[in-house]
Amino acid sequence: MIVREKTDWCSLFHDDRIYEDIVKAVVDLEKKLIAVEADWHSELLTLLIDEEGSNSDDVWGLNLKHDKTIHYTSLINIKPHTTQRSTDIEDEELQSKMKAVVDLWLI
Repeated sequence: MIVREKTDWCSLFHDDRIYEDIVKAVVDLEKKLIAVEADWHSELLTLLIDEEGSNSDDVWGLNLKHDKTIHYTSLINIKPHTTQRSTDIEDEELQSKMKAVVDLWLI
């Protein structure tokens, strides 16, 4: 689901989810969008591309934890044509941009 209005972070965690303690999410840094709640980050990437015209180079995956921590890891973060060749994002500037989009939509 693409988040279209401010949403309570904790409301994303409910009993019928596959993953008990995380919510998969992707952010589009260019369009300032976040999509959440899928089995795979790639499903959310496809959703943003199909519904919002997002560019895959602008979309990054992360995992939201119930305690409001963020894990910056996803297979979609591997972008061989850039310097990002890992599932984990260690670049603090990129993490900061991703967190800004999360904070824009999740309270």
